[in-house]
Amino acid sequence: MKLDMHLDVDAQSFFDCLVESVVYDVNTESNKHCKAKDLKEGFSYKKKMTTKTNAVADVKVKITEFNPPYHYAAQFKSSDDITTISYDIESCPKSGINVHYAEGFESPSHFDTWNYKFVTMIYNFKAKKSMRRNLRRMQSYILSKPKDITEE
Repeated sequence: MKLDMHLDVDAQSFFDCLVESVVYDVNTESNKHCKAKDLKEGFSYKKKMTTKTNAVADVKVKITEFNPPYHYAAQFKSSDDITTISYDIESCPKSGINVHYAEGFESPSHFDTWNYKFVTMIYNFKAKKSMRRNLRRMQSYILSKPKDITEE
């Protein structure tokens, strides 16, 4: 799945929000205690996730690319498959940013890979709608935060 969306926030604020979300996930889902400065390419942690079939699976999350404030990518590896996500953030000349979100899936099983592609075609609209909602929530969260006096 791929999604492009314009947001009325700056790249650094969006990336900071993304990092804040990852730090929260690490601290609530794993035994690690993490701070924003700990995140970098190669950082990994384990968590439990609900699969598309509602089963609970152990997943290793690994940051595969970390280039603040313009690029973040991660891999979610379970015993059955690998899901990848990436955010490319592009500053707009007038204002705001364009966020390019991509999600992929790999499996050693050709059946699982084709099944994912088929299901994605059917549920693509719903998945994009959900991701748009998440991005708008991030924008609202960023805009609702008080500005730092040093930024003005």
